[in-house]
Amino acid sequence: MPEEEIPIKEVMTQLGITRSFLQNSKEIPCHKTGRRLMCNIADMGLWKQKRKEKIFDLGLDDYAKCFDFALAMYYRGYTAVDWATARRREAGQNLTNWIRGQLGEIAVQKFFKKKFNMDIELDFDVHEEIVPQDVIGVKERGVLREPKLGIAIKATKFQNSYLILGTADVEPDNRKSDVYILTRIDMPDDHLLRVAKDELNTLLKNQKHFDSYKEKLLGFEPIPCEVVGFAYREELEKVDDTKELSKILGTRNPTGARYVKVSGQLRTSLEDWEKIAKGL
Repeated sequence: MPEEEIPIKEVMTQLGITRSFLQNSKEIPCHKTGRRLMCNIADMGLWKQKRKEKIFDLGLDDYAKCFDFALAMYYRGYTAVDWATARRREAGQNLTNWIRGQLGEIAVQKFFKKKFNMDIELDFDVHEEIVPQDVIGVKERGVLREPKLGIAIKATKFQNSYLILGTADVEPDNRKSDVYILTRIDMPDDHLLRVAKDELNTLLKNQKHFDSYKEKLLGFEPIPCEVVGFAYREELEKVDDTKELSKILGTRNPTGARYVKVSGQLRTSLEDWEKIAKGL
């Protein structure tokens, strides 16, 4: 075995990624050597460095802004359904999805500021109807103007491999965007517990099982958010095959088509991002 190649099991351990991410995302080239699936060490190092440059750690103030928006949406009475089902999500699921989505938008805002010294305006207001674009303004010399491109920002979990969009996000003239940006948010499953740690300690300290888990109640830590890349609308692939959609969505018997782009096929170069910045 050449020294510059290692098995994917070691790749997964060293990079902290899953097998499905490695194989589905197409972000790190892999190939078979005999019966073993291998990766090049140099490719691993390059991916790790590039990912590090695209990650923004969002703090408690950012989280609070997103949490406030999520609660405003929830108490407005809006509830969403799970992908391809009629099952209503419960409050925790709704809040998590809204917080994750807004964190992704803030990460993109920070990305444009860091890379191009560009100030973009996001919409954190609650509207009666869905607002089609996530970037609602560009600030130039202290003056806010409308963007020249329609930008939609989608957030997913840190180990997910696809940009996935419903037909309502892509096909209607009043909803479609010119550019779709994918972000990945490494938000812990217990994030709601972390921000309530002090209150939980007070509430539960005299309860029967408190001593068994009190050391596991963690406090809030900055949330890593990755600006993965983007695709133009015409680069998205429409998928309506049920079997293929089941694999992509991780659900059984999905209904309706989706527009999809594998994360490793998104545009990620600084030159491509610069075109978006200039077009905005």
